[in-house]
Amino acid sequence: MRPREIRLFEWLFVVVLIISAVQSALSWSAARAVLLTQGQGLVGNGALIAVTIISYGGYLALWYFIARNPSRVARGIFVALTLLGILALPVSLRNAQALSPLGMAPMLVSSILQVVCAVLLFRPGTRPWFAQR
Repeated sequence: MRPREIRLFEWLFVVVLIISAVQSALSWSAARAVLLTQGQGLVGNGALIAVTIISYGGYLALWYFIARNPSRVARGIFVALTLLGILALPVSLRNAQALSPLGMAPMLVSSILQVVCAVLLFRPGTRPWFAQR
């Protein structure tokens, strides 16, 4: 049976993904407009789609290898990405505000929840979960 912390991590992680997907959908046209003004046209649009698919695919893989098939490597990658996200938060918030006036709040909530997810992975109840391998 999965520990309570892992189940909570999974639930919060899904919330983070939903917030991120909604935010991406709301800012899609603004992000595309930025690419068009930079003269990247169709290549920029394709790149935007590719980066979005790869990003969500990567995060879903991390979810699987943390919450369903315990991997310390996936946990480490998730924590590293969370730390990088926190370090980049000031710039990300500034960009989010430029793309959409409401873009800052979901990004801030998502970042806070991601930090909570990372902390949950190091609670004492998760030690046996990650020691399985």
